[in-house]
Amino acid sequence: MSTTTSSSSSLSFCLDSLPATLSQRIFRRNELPPNDNASFVLYVPTVVLRKRHNPAFALACHLANHYQVPVLVLAVVLDDAHLPNNHHSKPIVLTARRMAFCLEALQSACPQWQAHGAGVAIRLHGPQCRTPHHLTLARNAVAVVTDEPFVHPYRTLVSSLEKAVTSALFSVDGSTTVPPVQVLKRQQRDEQGNLIYTNVPQKAWKWLELSKAYRKEHVVGVVQKGHLEAPPLDKTLPPDFFLSTDDTSLSSLRDILPSDWKSLDTPAPGKRPWTVADLAGIASLKEWVLQSWPGVDTSVPPCAQTHGSHQAGMARWNQFRDHHLQDYATLRNTITHPHAVSRMSCYLNYGVVSIFDIVHDTWETKKIKGCSKGANKFEDEVVKWREVGYCHAFATPHYNLPAAVPTWASRWFATQQQQQQQQQQQPLVVAYSLETLETGATREEEWNAMQRYLVETGELHNNARMTWGKTMVHWQKHNHDLAQVLHQMVYVNDRYALDGLSPPSYAGLLWCFGWCDKPKNKQGAISEKPASRYRASADAFVRAKEVLLAGPQAEVMTPAQSPRKQRRSSEASKGKKSTSTTHGGSPTKKQKSIDSYFKAVG
Repeated sequence: MSTTTSSSSSLSFCLDSLPATLSQRIFRRNELPPNDNASFVLYVPTVVLRKRHNPAFALACHLANHYQVPVLVLAVVLDDAHLPNNHHSKPIVLTARRMAFCLEALQSACPQWQAHGAGVAIRLHGPQCRTPHHLTLARNAVAVVTDEPFVHPYRTLVSSLEKAVTSALFSVDGSTTVPPVQVLKRQQRDEQGNLIYTNVPQKAWKWLELSKAYRKEHVVGVVQKGHLEAPPLDKTLPPDFFLSTDDTSLSSLRDILPSDWKSLDTPAPGKRPWTVADLAGIASLKEWVLQSWPGVDTSVPPCAQTHGSHQAGMARWNQFRDHHLQDYATLRNTITHPHAVSRMSCYLNYGVVSIFDIVHDTWETKKIKGCSKGANKFEDEVVKWREVGYCHAFATPHYNLPAAVPTWASRWFATQQQQQQQQQQQPLVVAYSLETLETGATREEEWNAMQRYLVETGELHNNARMTWGKTMVHWQKHNHDLAQVLHQMVYVNDRYALDGLSPPSYAGLLWCFGWCDKPKNKQGAISEKPASRYRASADAFVRAKEVLLAGPQAEVMTPAQSPRKQRRSSEASKGKKSTSTTHGGSPTKKQKSIDSYFKAVG
């Protein structure tokens, strides 16, 4: 038997022994065998910035134990421009808002990966420090594991890994309850090498029908049975492993590491990565990003009301679950009650908080008297509408381009330009430049208020965002082609929204162009939601911002407790174990400081 055949057989044995809940999430991106002569398994996290319920990290640990090597986690914060510039568009660059949130998430996750026994390094790309060290390590790994990327710039990173690796490469879905790779039927590759799938749903309800038979098995398997928990590592790496010179057992690994990594005298996090201790030592990453890192777009500052840690994400979820979930169906469209919605999208899109915990908690809440209506509606949003966006992005290379817009809507859009061309003397409707839209300087005060809210807070209530997007479509339809209008909307959303650059966000934008919707009339028109007819005035968004920044306590049910809280209090008094999602024992000093920060900003 050849070495390659033996290595492939050994890998198959390892993969076949995994829990089905994990194996069904794995997308093998090449047919290369593992490199048996290498000394580590590489995990490159992108959109699952947590240890709990992280299937990619779990797979990396399973592979490492199988080949009796350690796991090396290299977190790379890329500053690549997204949506490359051309004659009529602007690129998306790394903003201080997005960078601070990602670093706060990593500040929370990296100590947990390290405590599990993995070696962890955190690398930031910026001016004069963009050497792709992750590709160097990928070429020398037993195997490489990363998160299923879904969208750019993470797709770009995974594509670069595909070209660089000399061994097996896996991407693993930790973003959805039911992974599209399990449900969709893979057929062939197109001319660009993209996989073609035959049963991609074009309606949200169709995705729900396709996936519902698998959901309970996944959620229960993960939350109650621990199917995605990483096994203890047989071979571990010490903290700050790349700086260690005393441990001779690390000599083969150190020989592979970039020379810039090995000296404390090398500037970090530029030429040398941060250690976990380096990152943990920064008290305020929001301030650090604004003051200390060149190249980042500081004109979009971090969100004061949102900390990117797992602890802050769970605090927000627990507050919503206990006090607002039961009223979600009634209050979710009221923009003056910003805490009546979960505001969890940024935490879920970056994988800071486990979607399995959220759905499991929602199912448990449905059992409580008085909570089923709100919990059912929230489940509809977080499962059906959120995950159809992931399915679309996974199976559609052009997920946020005009080719993703339904044919009927594209045809209607073309007729609008034809009408304008026939009306040479006077425009049919007003149209705005991208700069006017971005600064909220249109003639419509309600729309301007929505845009200012997005720019200033990094958030926009979903109900308002639909009106924001639909209004933009109908303003621009006569004087811009479909590609230009879609680019404008993607640019403004991705630059300012903390939950941008994600499948659910793109799904919402495409809905404004008719995706997952139906024509308004026999002429095949895209439906309208003009900002001038929005239920709230411009002043309402000012009040909503005040309530948002005041914190969720301003909207907590008083004086009576919520039904959820009453049940938890009753269970506690009876010595019964609560079903709420709380993880770990007493908080560490670091956790306490994060919790104190979160309480201070609400």
